Amino acid sequence: MAKKLIVGIVAILVLAGGTTAAMKFLNIGPFSEDPIQDNKSAKKKKRVPIFVDMEPLILSLIEDDKISEPLQIQITLETDGQENATFLEQRLTKLKAEFFKDLYSFVPRLLKKKNRLDIPILKERLKIVGSRLVGKSYIAGVQVQIQSDKNK
Repeated sequence: MAKKLIVGIVAILVLAGGTTAAMKFLNIGPFSEDPIQDNKSAKKKKRVPIFVDMEPLILSLIEDDKISEPLQIQITLETDGQENATFLEQRLTKLKAEFFKDLYSFVPRLLKKKNRLDIPILKERLKIVGSRLVGKSYIAGVQVQIQSDKNK
């Protein structure tokens, strides 16, 4: 009789422990997260986008064995929070050099394929290159303006 009682108590404790672990894992019952706290943390995490301007990049491309007119590319980086903006401003020289190297090889291939500069493709490409250099959390977006200098 005593053995059956001990086995029964152990079985109840195992079931209670398993139920508690499952409830905690699934975030249900007393272990669910409070929605009021979620709203407060979401407000704290919501940041105002800050734009960091870079110096214009000037690319002279070679097309059909000739140097084409220079392209002036103005790049603006979008980031969240002042800390990230300060971090990016400290690394603008490295970013500009990396963007220049990448665009110098990428733009001619893009022109060969599409016969025009596709701004959304350039934006995505620059975001990937920049994120690879400084980290994914620092660059939220990239804005690009292109001017062609036809006077030269």
